[in-house]
Amino acid sequence: MLTLHLPTLADAQTLSALGRQAFTETFGHLYPPEDLAAHLAKDYDPVALADSLARADEHWRLAVWSGQPAGFVKWGPCHLPLAPLASPQWELHRLYVLEAFQGKGMGRALMDAALTHMEAAGAAEICLGVWENNHKAQAFYATYGFSKAGEYDYPVGRQLDREWILRRQIAAKRLEASA
Repeated sequence: MLTLHLPTLADAQTLSALGRQAFTETFGHLYPPEDLAAHLAKDYDPVALADSLARADEHWRLAVWSGQPAGFVKWGPCHLPLAPLASPQWELHRLYVLEAFQGKGMGRALMDAALTHMEAAGAAEICLGVWENNHKAQAFYATYGFSKAGEYDYPVGRQLDREWILRRQIAAKRLEASA
């Protein structure tokens, strides 16, 4: 049974372990061990995650399947190297589901929770970054109306990955719905 929780500071270690495991399961084979270790230490440091959890402008949901932490989503202000087209502009920073729990609707539940929050908060557009060869994630985001708006280099240790910036316009969708 899937439940979504608003994580607290006490969940920083859980989020760190989930992030490290999900990133390694999905992308770990792409990097030399030292680059992978540097990336995991930087992006999934429990102290940094606790700081993020304490920020009013960063938002999280923790997915739990039958009592076991299985994934998470994080969103907040857009930090992607993209000129803003609409304001306010939000970013989906992370959406991870452990391999053992994929195919159970968890990614969709996490995405729906994040989009619902961002749209209710008045988002005019939502952006995200996705690795250029992560075709499964790109197809998932396309079902939500995201389309390519740019590219940038994302560092993983010393390696640079090509990321696509995907964008979803919200204001246009609201206008269509009200017409």
